[in-house]
Amino acid sequence: MYTLIEELNRELPSPIPTPLPANWHLVYDPQRPGLLEITEKGMLLRYPNRVQLCRLLAMAADHPEPCRVEEQARFSQLSFMLDCSRNAVPRVETVKKLLRRMAVMGYHALLLYTEDTYTLEDYPYFGHMRGRYSRQELMEMDDYAAFLGIEVIPCIQTLAHLNALFHWSAFSSVRDTGDILLCDWEETEKLIRAMVETCRNCFRSRKIHIGMDEAEMTGLGRYLTIHGYVPRHEILLRHLNRVADICREQGLEPMMWSDMFIKELRSLPEEQRQSRAAEISARIPETVTLVYWDYYCRTGEKYRNHILQHRSLTEKICFAGGAWKWSGYAPLLDHSLLAGRLALEQCLEQGIRQVMLTAWGDDGAEASLWVVLPIMQLYAECCYRGTAQVPEEVLSRRLAACTGLSWKWLMATSRINYIPGNPAPGKLSSGPAKYLLYQDPMLGLFDCHVPPDTPDHFRDCAALMARAGQEDPEASDTYRVLENLCRVLAEKATLGVELRAAYGRRDKAVLRVLEARCRRTAELTGDFLEVRRKLWLEENKAPGFEVLDLRLGGLIFRLKATADTIRRFLSGEQQTIEELEEPRLPFSPPGPEDGKYPILENCGWRHMVTAMEI
Repeated sequence: MYTLIEELNRELPSPIPTPLPANWHLVYDPQRPGLLEITEKGMLLRYPNRVQLCRLLAMAADHPEPCRVEEQARFSQLSFMLDCSRNAVPRVETVKKLLRRMAVMGYHALLLYTEDTYTLEDYPYFGHMRGRYSRQELMEMDDYAAFLGIEVIPCIQTLAHLNALFHWSAFSSVRDTGDILLCDWEETEKLIRAMVETCRNCFRSRKIHIGMDEAEMTGLGRYLTIHGYVPRHEILLRHLNRVADICREQGLEPMMWSDMFIKELRSLPEEQRQSRAAEISARIPETVTLVYWDYYCRTGEKYRNHILQHRSLTEKICFAGGAWKWSGYAPLLDHSLLAGRLALEQCLEQGIRQVMLTAWGDDGAEASLWVVLPIMQLYAECCYRGTAQVPEEVLSRRLAACTGLSWKWLMATSRINYIPGNPAPGKLSSGPAKYLLYQDPMLGLFDCHVPPDTPDHFRDCAALMARAGQEDPEASDTYRVLENLCRVLAEKATLGVELRAAYGRRDKAVLRVLEARCRRTAELTGDFLEVRRKLWLEENKAPGFEVLDLRLGGLIFRLKATADTIRRFLSGEQQTIEELEEPRLPFSPPGPEDGKYPILENCGWRHMVTAMEI
């Protein structure tokens, strides 16, 4: 017991006393709700499971005054999904810290999303140079989680999202097309069997997430050459049943993302949907749970309708919402909060018993893991309070009690993306801080979407993040990264717009100023790169940061190259700057977003930096 308390106290700002006072009484009762009752005579803590013991102990440490709190988890499984596959593989100590924070919040399970970032015997290229976990590391994390009462569920891919795997020709024989495995193929089945057996041997959990999302091109590559055309849903159902058989042989109960089946239904005329839903439902193995993921909807009615649509396929449904850390270096927490409340309210009303919060790291895992803590707290409080409408002051108090961090300042990190024209809670999927950072100043691919007063916005945000680091020092490294980002953006955001305008006027005085600004921005980008490197290496294994080195190093070089081009033009060495002769067009075709900002775009780095192929 005291070892558990010592571990929890590594996170709690108000430590649990050790040894426990004689008038603190802990009672295990799996049949009754959790209870914390503090009177002048002492404390009674009744807990139904180990993780709720952790949650109630944290509450006790934060409640010196008399109180009576009874809590019943409304979700049988509240889980958090950690993305370990988008270049950032969190260090074992980072995962342990996450597990401690999950425990004091009351989470039941952690899903480790590993596409190829785990060791697979007999497949040396599986996860090669990707920072993959060893079996010993997986088991160490699983042991620690079990000690805290948390179940670790492997979350792998058995169909798509295996683009990193296909970097190596060693896997060409099991490739259909793109990032998709070749179904109905003996070698593919052998590979999947090795994946599932590894998970069975490394984790206590008898659950496994088998992925299978976003596989639209299934059957249209080598499969088509071998078998001819077969309807996609037919291939998917056959493949699902084979993977489910492998899981059953290993004593595992699978869950999978539901989107491929839902997309199939939505693609049909309304009069055909019911019969196709019945066909799919009849062929989904009884052991399979469908995971309805939705990070976008902003009305409760849409969540309700989508849940009902899933019920046409199965009653075994898990909902997965999102903590938006995948929009760049700065998150979209206000949208996450808004969408999360709406989704959770519908989960409660519709009796959904399994809920998951995802924290993807799409396109390079540029943001720190810890920026999602406020959304984690929302999901936890909803689970134990039975409402998604938990006041922010309550969430703030609970986050401070569980982590010692500030709700106010962590939520403020989203303001970076609220450039003029994008007030809180911001436009969906819009992370302008990313495309304004990466776009080339000579090319100006997003220059039609840059409001003129953007530099003032980023200067204000830099000051805001500096203040956050002072007032919330436990997260100062996170704020320091974002402060440096804002300092770069304050110089760079309108650089391309100003450069082309000055060139069009042949205003040499302004061009000389902009030349110097390019060099200053390159220096600031170098500072930003170094503070981001420091935080990355604290949280993650080293492999993967080379991508940010290449991106930001490339940006530094292009800023210097731009300055050199301006210098040559001013000296007469070259008569024109060809890139600045090109007109600037809206990034997307003319329509609702034409000339507006921020643009609703989440296209990824390689589309932000050039119109060429990379």
